[in-house]
This record gives sequence, structure tokens and C-alpha cells, in this order.
Amino acid sequence: IMLFWVNVHGSFFLGVALIGIYGLGTVLEKLPTQEGRLWLRSNAALWQAACMAPALLITLANPYVQGIYSYFFAATGDPIARALNIEWQAPTLNDGTGLLFYANVFVFLATTYISKRRLRPRELLLVVAFGYLSLTSIRNVIWWGWVTGPMTAANLAAIFANFRLKAAVRAQNSPPQEMRQDESAPAGRSEIPALNWLIAALLIGGVVAFTPLWRPTNPLVPDKNASAVTANTPVKLARFLKENKPKGQIFNYMEWGGYLEWELFPQYTMFIDGRFEARRVQVWKDYLSISRGRADWQSTLDSQPEQVNTLVLNKEFHGDLIRFLTTSNRWQQVYSDDLGAVFTRR
Repeated sequence: IMLFWVNVHGSFFLGVALIGIYGLGTVLEKLPTQEGRLWLRSNAALWQAACMAPALLITLANPYVQGIYSYFFAATGDPIARALNIEWQAPTLNDGTGLLFYANVFVFLATTYISKRRLRPRELLLVVAFGYLSLTSIRNVIWWGWVTGPMTAANLAAIFANFRLKAAVRAQNSPPQEMRQDESAPAGRSEIPALNWLIAALLIGGVVAFTPLWRPTNPLVPDKNASAVTANTPVKLARFLKENKPKGQIFNYMEWGGYLEWELFPQYTMFIDGRFEARRVQVWKDYLSISRGRADWQSTLDSQPEQVNTLVLNKEFHGDLIRFLTTSNRWQQVYSDDLGAVFTRR
């Protein structure tokens, strides 16, 4: 999992954090007792460490080796990403994700208090680490749900167990001392292995059934969703650029950057794309200045290191800029469709 993760997404570091938290949490749980300290020197402990260590080391098996960690911290701390990308904004009560997050926090804290269940060291570490991440970024909220889900389930199990115990004590009219002794006894566990296998089969089956490799021929996928591209993907616009080959650097709508690069590289490179951390702050400032049609948009275009001769614009996002271009004697429109327009220097 870690080998795959580190080579497909920068969030691999959260897997490293999970392994570290569980390792540290286990040590903190075992150290206070003689039995626990003996376990830490046992073959079982060595076996767990032997499983964790390769999972951490395998993250170096990527094209950047240890540099992948520098990339992670650069990307997560990028000021432009945190300023412009809503995924990096803190959750608030003004958006759906924020409402779900704070509702989940309330349920978790309430069930923890009512159940009187003492959180284990690893659980405390998970709450602190992923609570901090979720409070600082919307994109991390789902991790809060993943790490607190099992804890909330344990809290609810403890609440129901306490309720049944107190009901049984009242029915038998047992004295308080007996009740305290019963409460200290470990609750019985009931597991249904077949249910675990069913859940795993549903998850894996869903991945296999709806993978993009055969989505166009999958009878379970509606025709409108069968294509790998959506209605707002500039397919025709990209085809026009391929066939007509305008000269010079392309200034483009940011959200189309990745698709256009996929279609047009290496013949063209885009002015901007969705990788916030891959470009200097000034590039993003220039992009916003030009896109908004600010008073100095033309001089900003002219000041670029590589002369921009082609503008690939989204009609909705660049509406003001397009109006300025249509009245300019320096630019001409060479393509237009429902989504966008292409302008070149005269």
C-alpha cells in the first residue's frame, strides 16, 4: 500500500503518520506495566516492528527518493495553495463540509463523555494529530471521520453495555458493590467474520466494476457518465489547437491546464495548471491580474519571460477579459465554442 501510495499522491505522508502514531501509542500503552514492558521485548513486538519498518522505508522507492518528503512539506505549506484553493481553507459553519465536521466532533466528544471510556494513548495521538489537520484544512476532514469512527463505535458500545448492565442490576436489585464489580469485568465480544468479508467484497468489487478501464462498456454506468471526459472538458478547443498550431506561449484557463497539457505536450506547455506548488507566487499573481482584466493586463502579458501569443479562455470565468480583447486591435479571435475562445496576437 505504501509503495503504491507514495507514487500516486502526496498524502502518503498521512500513512507514515498513522504507522508512527500506532507504533508510539503501543509503546506508551505498554511501558507503565511490567507485563507490557515484557511484551515490548517479546517476539510479537519484534514482529510488529519488522512489519512497520519496511512500510516506512518503502516510501523512498520513488523517482525523488528522500526528496519526496521535501515536496510534501513544500506542497502543504505553499502560501498560494492555502490562499486560493478552497480545499486548503479551514472548515467553517458556512459550508457543508464544516457543518459535518463540527457535528462529528460534537458526537465524538459527547459519546466519549457519556461512555466514561478512557481513550488509549494511540487514540489520543490520533485525535490530536488529525484534529489539528482537520481544523486547518477542509481536505483533511475526511481523515477525522476515518480515525474517530472506530472510537465513536467503541464509545457507543460502552454506553449500551453500561445501560444493559444497570438495567440488569436494577432488575436483580443487586447492591452497589456488586454493580461496581460487574462493571469492572470485560465485556464480551461478538464478531461476524462473514460480514467483514462481505464489506471487503463490496468495496473491492466496486473498484473493479467501475474502474475507468472499461467504463465505456460497463452496462452499470449510464451513457452520460461513460466517457472519461465531462461536458465542460474543452475537447474541441484542444483539437483546434492541435490542428492549427498557433505560435508562442499559451495563456490558459487554470482548470483546463492539466487536460490541455495531457493533449498538447510536448508541443505546448501551459502558462498555469492546478499544481499550486509548482509555480512561483508571482506567476499566480500575474494569472489573476490578467484573468480579471485589470488595467495592466496587457503590460503584464507583455512582461512574461516567454512572449504569450495565444490566449485560451473560459467564456464564463474570463468574461471581462474577452470583452476587452474583442475591442483590442492587438488581438483577434480565431476560435469560439460554448465553453471557450482562443485569441492570437495580430
